[in-house]
This record gives sequence, C-alpha cells and structure tokens, in this order.
Amino acid sequence: MLGKQLRLQIAAWVLLGLGAVAHAGTECGWGYSYINAPNGALLLNQSTGVVDNIMRAYGETFTHSAFNLFATYVVHSTEGGNEACTYYNTKYAPYWYTTEICDGSLQNSGPGPSAIATGNYYNFLYGKGGLIALYYAWNDAAASLGLIDAFVNYVGAWGGGWTWQGGSDGLWEGSRWGVDQTYRFDQYVNSYSAGWGGMSPMPYQGQVCSTFISGLSYSATGWGISDKAYVNICNTAGLVRDAVKHACDTSIDWFQSLFVSCPATANKVTNCFLNNSQCRRDDRWYAAHCDITAYSISPDRLIGFNGNNGGGLWTANTGYAWLGVPYFSGDLVYGCWKK
Repeated sequence: MLGKQLRLQIAAWVLLGLGAVAHAGTECGWGYSYINAPNGALLLNQSTGVVDNIMRAYGETFTHSAFNLFATYVVHSTEGGNEACTYYNTKYAPYWYTTEICDGSLQNSGPGPSAIATGNYYNFLYGKGGLIALYYAWNDAAASLGLIDAFVNYVGAWGGGWTWQGGSDGLWEGSRWGVDQTYRFDQYVNSYSAGWGGMSPMPYQGQVCSTFISGLSYSATGWGISDKAYVNICNTAGLVRDAVKHACDTSIDWFQSLFVSCPATANKVTNCFLNNSQCRRDDRWYAAHCDITAYSISPDRLIGFNGNNGGGLWTANTGYAWLGVPYFSGDLVYGCWKK
C-alpha cells in the first residue's frame, strides 16, 4: 500500500439512517440561522442518492433523522469518514496501481453524533444533500406531559454518557467513552436493543441517526422504540453493490477509471454491510453469506409513519402526533459541519 491518496466522492453508507451520500471531512458554508420547528421536534428528510433507493425498496419514506435543540442547533448522527488508498497488484488491477476505499475504513466510520448550528444544517440538506422534502414531527400530548422538555434537557446536560467537543464555527462533535468510533456498518445484524438501551450489544456499538435518537429518548424519558426486522438481505446486498458501483462509475471520467477500482470499492462496502470483519474485495463472499435478517430503527419508525410503529416519544403511543413543514429564515451565517 502506498498510502492515502484521495477521498472518493462515492456513496459509502449503511442500510438505514444515513441520509444522503456522505463525503469525508469538514465542510463549511453559509446558511439561514433559524428554523421554525419547535424545540425538541424531530426533523425528517427525503433525499436523493444510493441510500434512498435501498430504503424505498423496503417501503421506507424518510432517509435521515435529526432533532431541533434550543432553536439554535440541530443534533444528528452521520457517517462520512471513508478515505481512499492506493494499492498495487490487486485482483482488479494486476501489476498496476489502483485506488479504492481503504482497508479498515468501513469498520469504524465516523464522525457519528454532532450538534451543528441551524445554518450548517441548512447547508447539510441543500448543499450536497440532494434534499427532496423536509418535515418536522411533533406530539402535543408528549409536550404537555413534559416528556419532550425532559428529552431536550437530558441532551443539553450531556446525558447518555456523550461528551461534546469543539464549538467553533457552529460544530460540536460527540464522543462516548469506550467507543472508538460511533458508526458501524455491522450495526444492522442482530442489533436487538439499539433503541432501548441507547447502545447496541457488543460488538455492535455503532450509532446511526435513528438509533442514536431513540437511545437518547429512552434514557431521558423511559419511552423506548423497538427494532424492526428487515428480511431479504440477499436482495439488498445486490442493490448495495450495484448502487455503490454505479455511484462510483458516474463520478469519474475515463482517465480516472484507469486508476480507480469501482468494483473493489463496491465489493468492500457490500461485504462490510453484511459482516464487519469481512470488508474485502471478494466479489463472491456476500452472495454466499447474505441469508441473514437485519434489525434496526429507521426514521419512519421514530414517528410510527405509514404503519411502521415501534412506539416511542413522538408516536401516537403517547398522544396526538402530527407532521409540519418547517422553513428556514433569519440571517445568513457562516459555519461548518461534518458529513
């Protein structure tokens, strides 16, 4: 291996909760400072990209979840720390140098939870997020009972063992003791307790957007959200590989294709999606090991949307729940976020 050469602008993602295509590193820009969603409201969006195609195949509507915090920040969990490396004499490039997603990049992929200023959230959605639609979810009864205030205050007091570092340019990054990174591709294999305890059982210690939020809500209020089972993972594995390879192929020109191995990257993402210890470029492994059932919590499940109800703070289980359409306004402010 020659070392890290460039960052592939491809979709390296997981089944649920990621939102739009993720790009590594910190991004900055200008955005509106205010969103009219109530404090503690869930923010749910639909976007374009690889993950959306997979989620639609499972009948899901929303692709990313976040929540409004004290009207100045939005808290969510994302993935985008995947880097590219150059290798020599691989299966897809005998006696040649080729670039693909790094070995080991997918197993523990950050940045995980972060709190970003509202203007940064605007850019997250409209900059490269491919936003189609944005809604907020609210529950009048939960608010009247003080449950939403309890949730917001719990997060604001660094509850759940999370600590937050940074603060410059409207970006606070979350971390938790004992968790090297907070985003794991194997989150979705037997993560039975993701929504109840705030963390999945070992070794599934990852956090995606909806399991992160459901874990916080359970710890703060006692209202947990049950996981949903997703079957036909073999079909999904094929969709994963095809979608990632297509995203890679269409992001490079003919000259770059001489040095970038989209098949190797697609195979690594697909294999890692099924098993965190098998993130390799073998194009046959996933087909022989995909007869599994995945368990997770999607953005739809957070609000009980379209019959996908696992209970919880923002669903009809606690009272009257409804969706609103938020809008951005206020001053244009400069800030940064991680994807």
